[in-house]
Amino acid sequence: MNIVLFTVLLAIYCSTANVILRYSNSADEFSQKNARVVNYGISKHSLFERKLNSRDGRSKCSAPKRGPGIAERSLVVSFDNSTIDRRMKLPTPENIAKYIRDETNEAEPVVWGVRDTNAAKTEYDVNTSLFEEYKFYQNDDGLSLSATHLTGCTMLAIISRKGIWIGHFWENIAFSIDKTNQFWERYKKDQDKIFEETVIKGMRNGKGSGENKQQDSLRLAAPKLDDDHIKAYLVHPSSNWEENGDYRGYWDRMKAEAVTHIPKLGQSDRWVEQAYVPTSNKRTLRYTPRGTLLFKYDAKHRSETSSEGASGTQQLAMLWSETTELHRDAW
Repeated sequence: MNIVLFTVLLAIYCSTANVILRYSNSADEFSQKNARVVNYGISKHSLFERKLNSRDGRSKCSAPKRGPGIAERSLVVSFDNSTIDRRMKLPTPENIAKYIRDETNEAEPVVWGVRDTNAAKTEYDVNTSLFEEYKFYQNDDGLSLSATHLTGCTMLAIISRKGIWIGHFWENIAFSIDKTNQFWERYKKDQDKIFEETVIKGMRNGKGSGENKQQDSLRLAAPKLDDDHIKAYLVHPSSNWEENGDYRGYWDRMKAEAVTHIPKLGQSDRWVEQAYVPTSNKRTLRYTPRGTLLFKYDAKHRSETSSEGASGTQQLAMLWSETTELHRDAW
């Protein structure tokens, strides 16, 4: 009897161990496969006089449907609270893809949701922008801002040696609104009016306050931001969502509004436009730098060692679109 019982238990143990081992190997294989970072090149485009490609079947960059809860605007992370021993580390050509992926995951998001005033306090997504002054980051903290999963949305970043104003604008709100969106009926199905209300007026006057802050006013930020080193970066998709759509006019209106508040931006050499190729592949968006924008500022970046052997610190501001370095300014 004991021998029979022992034999049965041994068979069960071996079978279970085999299942666990096969599951472990399978999970490890999946993890390694997912962790693989795809390296690729993205060229810089000058699009001032260029027509966009028509829709190529891609999905629209859409604000997610969100449930009840408080939207987290500021995610304080370990990198931003690091000591001087962990100053900004710059990428190399060999590790640029992994660097961008890791740093965007740890930076403060430029995109956040706000709460509705209804009883359920549901969250909904809106166009967002924020203004940060470097003078508040002169201790051991760095400033990192990012956006991920850009699949057709537009970003505008205005950077100087005093601070940064940066905005994220949903494609399915500002440029090609979903017919189910509340703004569609509110503004009488007029896309131009919706763009004016959700983008231009936000740049001009800001939107919301406190927990429900949506956009910081570029007009009010301009005196604190403007200097002789200011530059603007418009990062947008390389194609429209609709075949007969054209976002060029909207982008030009954003640029004109920026020039209204910061006249120096009327000089063409202060503008850079960068087109990214949208993808809706979830694995690509999760495990590669595709669809990302990253800004980093360090008040005490270690400068190169001089000929005398002494090393010092300098302020450094950088901006990347995917793996393309758009902005590097050290002073």
